[in-house]
This record gives sequence, C-alpha cells and structure tokens, in this order.
Amino acid sequence: MAAIYQRARIVVNFAEIVPDVFACRGRVFEATMSGALLVERDNVHTNRWLRPGLHYASYRDLGEMAFVVRYWLQHEDGRKRLAARGRDHVAAHCSAENYWRPLLELAHRPFAVLPSARPLVLA
Repeated sequence: MAAIYQRARIVVNFAEIVPDVFACRGRVFEATMSGALLVERDNVHTNRWLRPGLHYASYRDLGEMAFVVRYWLQHEDGRKRLAARGRDHVAAHCSAENYWRPLLELAHRPFAVLPSARPLVLA
C-alpha cells in the first residue's frame, strides 16, 4: 500500500465502520506519512490525532467529499502545503515510538510498595 500512497496526490479514507460509528485506523497515518493529502469525514477519533484544515481535509457528507477532492486537485500548491503539514505532524507526534514509549516506561516502573498487611488469623 505504501507504494500506492506515495504515488497518490490524495487518499480518501472512509472511517465510518457502521452509520455514525467511526474509527481512526492505520490508513490515516500511512496515507499522511506518504505525503498524500488525507481526505476523511470529520470525526472525533481522527481529530484526537490530527486537526481538520491544518493536517488533513475533512468533509461532512459524500456531496461535500466530491467538492473537497475536486478543490484540492485544482489547488496543487495548497494541497502540497496541507499534506506536508500533516506528514510533519504525524512524524513528530504520532509515530509508533511516541505512542508506545510512555506505555512501556509505565510498565517498567516498579510497583508501589504497599505496607505489610497483618496476617489473617482465623479463630
């Protein structure tokens, strides 16, 4: 897929799993890191990682999606700038290392030492 994304100017991602249920999956990051402009329906899951209009192009419905794709295909310089901001943001803030490092550091911390409990005496 990476080779296809690298040749693409725009990658349209359909994040909706079932009506009104969205997920932010790997394609968001793969497409963005390839240098293509990500076009995706505006949703809270992707917006946890990227900001619409700053890192990717969003739309609200299929009619608007067609307009957004046509617009960015006609505005090459702006498309390249938006795609580059998205790529730079993902590289700096959304890498696997940035995701896993805090979790692994937490896992390597020693557990807190709890005060000794008195032995349970059964009468």
